[in-house]
This record gives sequence, C-alpha cells and structure tokens, in this order.
Amino acid sequence: MTGGDSIFVSELLVRGFLIALYAPIGVICFRWLVPRLSMIFKLSVTIPFAAQLLVIALALELRPTGDYEKWMWDLGEEFNLPALLASAQLALVGGVALLTAFLAKEESAWRRLYFVLIGWVFVHMARDEFFHFHELIPGWQRDYALLGAALVAATLLMLVRSPRPLWRWHICLIAGLAISAAGAVPVDLIQQETLCGSDSQFGYEGCLWSHVVEESFEFLGIWLALVAMHGHLSSIKPMPARRIQLSILVLPLLWVLLLTYQSLAPTFQFLFRARPASVQFEGGAGLNGFRVDRDETSLTVQLFSTAKYHDAEGAGFSIHLIDQAEGGSLAGKDERLARHRKFWQFGLRYERQYRQTIELRYPRPLPVNRAMWLVLTAWREVGGGFEGQTVIESDRPVLGETQVVLEELVIPSTAAAVASNPLASFDGGLALAALELPESARAGENLALPVAWRSNADGNDDYIQFLHLQHVETGEWQVYDQEPLGPRLPTRLWYAGLADQEIWRVPLPPDLLPGPYNVYTGLYRARDRERLPARDRGDRYWPDARVSLGRLIIN
Repeated sequence: MTGGDSIFVSELLVRGFLIALYAPIGVICFRWLVPRLSMIFKLSVTIPFAAQLLVIALALELRPTGDYEKWMWDLGEEFNLPALLASAQLALVGGVALLTAFLAKEESAWRRLYFVLIGWVFVHMARDEFFHFHELIPGWQRDYALLGAALVAATLLMLVRSPRPLWRWHICLIAGLAISAAGAVPVDLIQQETLCGSDSQFGYEGCLWSHVVEESFEFLGIWLALVAMHGHLSSIKPMPARRIQLSILVLPLLWVLLLTYQSLAPTFQFLFRARPASVQFEGGAGLNGFRVDRDETSLTVQLFSTAKYHDAEGAGFSIHLIDQAEGGSLAGKDERLARHRKFWQFGLRYERQYRQTIELRYPRPLPVNRAMWLVLTAWREVGGGFEGQTVIESDRPVLGETQVVLEELVIPSTAAAVASNPLASFDGGLALAALELPESARAGENLALPVAWRSNADGNDDYIQFLHLQHVETGEWQVYDQEPLGPRLPTRLWYAGLADQEIWRVPLPPDLLPGPYNVYTGLYRARDRERLPARDRGDRYWPDARVSLGRLIIN
C-alpha cells in the first residue's frame, strides 16, 4: 500500500470513528435528555453541539497549508477557533453550575457546595484550555486524572443522595468526564509518542487524525457535562425565570470577549508601549521589544520575548545594572522565561511571544551620577547549571558575547545645586562652575585640578573637556583631554539640575619646560571635534571657544 493509499484509508477510519462516536451519543441525548429541558436550554446545548461538529468538519476539509491556516483550524494548535470553542464550552458548563448553586436556595448546603466546586473546576479548565497553563506543570496528566477522579467520586456521592429523577443528570456528567478524560490523557499520550513523534511514519497527516480523535473525545465529553448541568438547573424549584435562562445564551459570548481582551492586551502593549528590538540568542530565545519604567527605588523591565515551545523550556533572562566606568554589576535579578505569559502577536508578524516583568531594585547606597548600563543576558539550565547564551544578532549594543545593552541610565542626585555665577557658560546649557588652578606645579607630578560642573538641560551628545598649557616665552603647547566628570558620567547622560565635581589629575611630563604657562580650557564634541562656544561672566564669548583660567608656574 502506498503512502497516499494509507492516508486515504486512515481518513476513512477517522470519519467512521466520528460517526460511531457522535451518532449514538447524539441520538441518546436528543431522544431522552434534551427534550426534558426548556426551549431556551435546548437551544443552549444544541448550538455548542452543532458548533463542534462544524469545527471538526472544517479541520478535516480545510487542511492547513501554512502557519496562519494552522492557527485558524488546526485542532492541535492553541489560541485559535477550536481552542476558543472548547474554552467557551467549558466556561458555559462552569457558569451554569455556579448559577445552579446560586439559585438552588432550597437545596442542602452540601448540594450547593458541590455545584460551586463543579463551577470553579470548569471555569479553571476553560482558562487552561485556551492558554494551556498545564504545559508548565510536570506530570499534568496525573494531576488532571486525580482531579477527574475527585469529581467522579463527588458526583457518585451526590447521586446516591439524590432523588431518582436526578440520577440521569449525574450519570450524564460522569459519562462526559470519562469520555473527555479518554481524549485528554490516553489519546494525547498515544498521538505524541506514536503518531507525532520524531520517528513517526505518518507525518503531519497522522497528527491531524490523532488531534481530530483527541479533540472529538474532549468536545463531546464536555458537551455531555453541559447537558448534565442544564438538567440540574432545570430541576431546581422554582424554575429559573426566562430572563435568567436567556442570560445563559450570553455567557459564551462574554467569555469569548474576556479571552479576546486577555489575548489582545499584550499585543497592544507590545505595539504601542514597547521599544522595538531585534535580538536573537544562541538557544533559540529572542527579544522583540522591551519597556523600562523607573521610580525612586527601582526600575521595572517588561520583556517581549520569542521562543519555540521546546526552546522556552529551561530558558531564562537576567537583568543587571553595570557600572560603565568600573565594569562591575551593581544589582541584578534572574528569572525564568515566563512560559505562562505567552500570547500571539497578530498581524504580519504572526508568532508566539512571551511577556514578563522583572523588577530590579536599586543598590544601596544609591550610586548617583554614575553612568550605568541596563544589560540583558539569556541563559539556559543545562545539567543543573546555567549557561549564558551567545548573542547571534542584535540591533542593540552588545557587551562581550552574551550581554545586550537595553538602555543606559543615571540615578540623579537629589542635592540642590548652589546658585553662583559660573566661570564659563557653554551653549547647550552646560556651565563650568569652577576650576581651581594652583599657582605652581612640579614637572613629572600629577596636577590636581578640582573641577565643578552644572547643567541646565538634559544631555544629548558627548563632549570632551580640553586643557591647554601654553609656555609664555616659547609658545609651546601641552594638550590634555578627558570627559568633564571623568568616565563615570558622560555628558550625554547629564540632566537638568546636575551639579557635580571631579578632581582632574593631569600627568605633567618629567621633561616639561619650566616657566610660566597660560592655561585654557573648553569643550569639544567627541564625534566631530567641534568646539562648543562659551561665554564669560560678563556674557561675552571667549575667543576661539577657549576659557582663560590664568597663569601656572611649572618648576
């Protein structure tokens, strides 16, 4: 038999299975159970039954050929129409159960508590069905089996304590739980290990058929639970009012709107609040965007990362504040990749993303007026250890092989600037508040110059301070350059209200010609060496943008 013949035969078998599964259960329910419901309740259970048949038929007939079609119709995918229908059906079961507990005021406390338990479990399962939280729990099949066994035991206990007319609804619920469990656990294991494994000979078609079988069990089982809950609600006295019955028809729509909001909100956050990034790490994790918010005690980093399902397992990120001048980490925090916060980014860049927030508290004491890098590192847990992942490509600056610079920042000082008439005022809001020039210095030693700076505007460029010594008699020049406050705070990170000082230690050469020197200073832009115009205390521009500091005697 050829591969095409095998696929054709397996397709016939699946269609036959669906008929054998749905036909008898549908006949039994619509013959003996659904007629006992009110007209509105009949509509409430018939619509989900027809919808799941339609979804399964679409999955069989409209076989996906690309990622978008797989997302739309593939029964094995997440965050799509089949998952939305399954989640809405589970939520409807939970909603009807909670409504029954609320309206059954004449029933015993145990019976009402039972319906509250059913409602809570099914609403939880509804969220899990859409967002697949259970993937993060090792051995989730065991936990679900225990939960199902507990529900069956509670239902059997309620059955023996209930009037005989209610037995049919308890039996219907137990049958639904059993059928759903058959799809959720055994069929899922078979299709993962046999039909969808790496050594499977059936390829995608085998996965498609197995997903149809798995989801059919789950769809139909939960639908039986839905019929059972409607039966219990119909049995309470007095019968729920018509407006309450009609409200049940709205529950699935409200649930879909809630899931839509929870699914789209991260996308809107990414599109309108995040700073775009394009970073790819060695282990498969990537960064598409980030947002940084700061307050007086901490900064909060929101990451929008990408990774395939298997690449996300064991992956994590580290956030560190790195001192630019000294290179050490001032504070850091490590967190695993938030697999439970995944969402789909809709649009042309359709892909799975993860959103997580990492809060990093400032170190104590605060390192004010120091340039810092906010650095992101990706790592993976391997054999009990943690391995940093090499940066493959990045549109952000990179430190070494593994660190990506998200942002550079400075913690402003809260000390108020002392008002004074500066020695020189530079265009752009920078001011040289003071520079103490000694009367004399000795060749071969360091000339210590206390320098005070102020800024009336936020910095946007890198400037270098120059110091020129001109021998009065020979005209020979000595030239020295450094950043105005040293490497700890480049001028691009200066902020309005900055007032700080630094001691500039100028190394004088041993063979420096003795005698008097005229001393000048000023600023030039690092990228093009253009000098920044400066004005004196009388608001007159210094010639050649050089501020005269006076005369220095070299001994």
